[in-house]
Amino acid sequence: MKKALLFTFLVFSIGVGITPADTHAQNIQIVNANDVSLSTSPALPGPFEETTISLESFVVNLDTSGITWIVDGREIVTGVGQKSITVTTRDLGDPLLVEVRIRWNQIDTLIKRVRIQPAYVDLLWEAVNSYTPPFYRGKALPTSESFLRVVALPSGVITNDQYVYIWEHNGNVQQDQSGFRKNSFIIRNNFFDKRFQVGVNVTGRLAPFRAQASLVLPRYEPEIRFAVESLTGEPVAQENNSFVISGSFNRLVAHPYYFSAADMQGFDNLEFNWSINGERYIPDNIIELPDNEIVLTPPQDISGLSTVSISIANTNEILQQATAQTRIRF
Repeated sequence: MKKALLFTFLVFSIGVGITPADTHAQNIQIVNANDVSLSTSPALPGPFEETTISLESFVVNLDTSGITWIVDGREIVTGVGQKSITVTTRDLGDPLLVEVRIRWNQIDTLIKRVRIQPAYVDLLWEAVNSYTPPFYRGKALPTSESFLRVVALPSGVITNDQYVYIWEHNGNVQQDQSGFRKNSFIIRNNFFDKRFQVGVNVTGRLAPFRAQASLVLPRYEPEIRFAVESLTGEPVAQENNSFVISGSFNRLVAHPYYFSAADMQGFDNLEFNWSINGERYIPDNIIELPDNEIVLTPPQDISGLSTVSISIANTNEILQQATAQTRIRF
């Protein structure tokens, strides 16, 4: 999950200056707080994080101005051309109030105020229709053409009625899935996209709140993993990509991982093609088995090695394919 932190920005002040040009005419220059910009680095500071606050102006000469910085009512520094200070933010939900006074001539002073209150938004993701075998304890991964759901959890969230969410995919705003209460986002992992990046900007509807987060995921490929079970259902250990079998009946199972399954309980949209020692193998129907299983019956009184291969293709998503092979010793 990714985190990004709050930067609540409120500016107040006024300032007007009248500068005589000469004894015959006046050049009236109107200056206010909007002529001075204030920024922080990092832009969204976190809790207990050093943050630099800087001033910039194309109207007011800050290098010749007397500048005073006040943090939570206490004067921190004052001086000519003091265009930046570094402060340390507080804990989540504990705002830091910073005021800067800019005396840009002998008469007029501009005042700007900023409120820095750390917060964050968590991003959680899941592959919506990515198949994994039953009892698999890992996380299903998104592959090409699969769907991904991302959920945003703002810090301290009690009810989703407080927030507006603006979602982006690969830098493009997704208007149809953005808006009030829309804290979840579903997108297709397109094979032709060079990257898969999702971002969100969260703002408070009633209270001042702003946070953003993003995540970048690689594109995973479907996988195939083998398992062998004996007649009694006992698993056969695999060593160096080989299974050693004996007896008259063994089942070789090819488990598909991360295919986009139309039916999460079966393989209705998956096509399985087996081969043994390079030759196409078509299972007989003497024993009813799923398409991802075949029967291995070793010949009597003979030892040897066979290579079993399988290719699996998604008939609904032609770009989802995988191949694998294993060796069977008998």
